[in-house]
Amino acid sequence: MIMLAGCAANTASSPSAVPATVASASSASDELAASRAAASSSAVASSSRVAASSSRAASVASVSSVAAAAQASAEASRAAAEAAAAAASSEAAAASSASAAASASAAAQSRTETARLANQITYSVTGSSGAASITYAADSNFSIAQESDAALPWTKDLTIPKGDFRILSLSAQNSGDGDITCTISVGGNVVNTITSSGAYAIAMCNYSG
Repeated sequence: MIMLAGCAANTASSPSAVPATVASASSASDELAASRAAASSSAVASSSRVAASSSRAASVASVSSVAAAAQASAEASRAAAEAAAAAASSEAAAASSASAAASASAAAQSRTETARLANQITYSVTGSSGAASITYAADSNFSIAQESDAALPWTKDLTIPKGDFRILSLSAQNSGDGDITCTISVGGNVVNTITSSGAYAIAMCNYSG
């Protein structure tokens, strides 16, 4: 009887132990869920931080890219300006060179023309008597030419090189009364002129050079 009472007592106390075990298991499950939720939240936060860091990095990279593009554009513009300036300088130098060449050519032509004119000699005689006996230097070798009773006005064009020493001479004797004038011109410029008056008067012109 005593043993049966003990068993009955044990049997009566067992139902109260089951709820405690269930509660303990439920608490452990809640803690696990909470732990998993915390881990998930931490993972999300970490992912957010990574995303934010990536965004900042992308932003910095974008700014750097824009700055690099701006610098490259500025350098390209500077290079283009320098090239344009060099081209303009080259054109100016070419124009200056062409101008200098034209000036040199003009100067050479002028010297050639001056030299040509320096050899162009014109003798002329005028007078009121209508005729004269004329004597003149015909070349740079002192050759003398004569024309008797030449009709007035009289002109003779000659080419006599200047050389180192050149003497030009012209004399005219009046065939009657009145005035008589002789003139020597070099390159179209009068270098000597003489007038004499009277019957059979003689006018004599000379020039050296």
